[in-house]
Amino acid sequence: MYKLALNAGHGFKTSGKRCLKSIDPNQTREWWLNARICTKIEEKLSQYKNIEWIRLDDVTGAKDIPLATRTNTANAYGADFYLSIHHNAGIHGGNGGGYCDYVYTYADKESIEWQKEIGAECLALTGLKGNRYKTHWQANFHELRESNMPSVLCECGFMDSAVDTPIILTDKFADQIATACVNVIVRRWNLEKKIVAPQPNVKAITKGDLVAINSGARYYGMTKPVPAWARAQKWYVTSVSGDRVVLGENEKHTDHLNSAIAVAYLEVVTSASALPQKLTIHEVAL
Repeated sequence: MYKLALNAGHGFKTSGKRCLKSIDPNQTREWWLNARICTKIEEKLSQYKNIEWIRLDDVTGAKDIPLATRTNTANAYGADFYLSIHHNAGIHGGNGGGYCDYVYTYADKESIEWQKEIGAECLALTGLKGNRYKTHWQANFHELRESNMPSVLCECGFMDSAVDTPIILTDKFADQIATACVNVIVRRWNLEKKIVAPQPNVKAITKGDLVAINSGARYYGMTKPVPAWARAQKWYVTSVSGDRVVLGENEKHTDHLNSAIAVAYLEVVTSASALPQKLTIHEVAL
């Protein structure tokens, strides 16, 4: 059984970590971009045997987990590979940028092999090769230095680049990066796909429904349980894809979950058709 330590950098509220307002008026937060890719990686890996993983960030984005906590968790977990997803900055509204990735300054041979394969795959699928791209970046980053296993940190484009930002905001780009990372993981670990039996009796849950989260619920594709504070509330469905549901605002519109949970863990409290027509449910892509 292979073990992956997966990290979406920073937290949703981390100061300064967002897209440049002049390019993206919404100032999309870096954590959200990172987490979207990580969630897609988890979804894709859930189709394979002989692999498990741990998310090192707070999957709600509410807290920016200290770097030491993240690497300590990965080390205690006994991960075979550490993959950290970030987005870059430093173009200041210009046209440069591109995809970059890093290994530790004194990286082991296996980290460098992972880096080369992931970098080549990401560039092949996204084509995001700006003036900051280099085949072998090295840095004394905490995550790379303090993790006990081979590790790579990906900077998936620049949030203040007039060229990169419109691209990295798209769901297509996030899916391409996730696919590239999974392709390399599957290839290097020789993973086989699961044989999944059909599920004819999937619950009828639709966008806009108000749902409750059952006891024992876990975040989609993860071992991490949904905390009691979230299960104590009712949440609006923002999107549904197969057995995967993304929950957004709570019933009182005072909090956001913005997390994916399997249909099996949810119960409809009020259907979308019975809710006030003036209510608008904004879709959240994870």
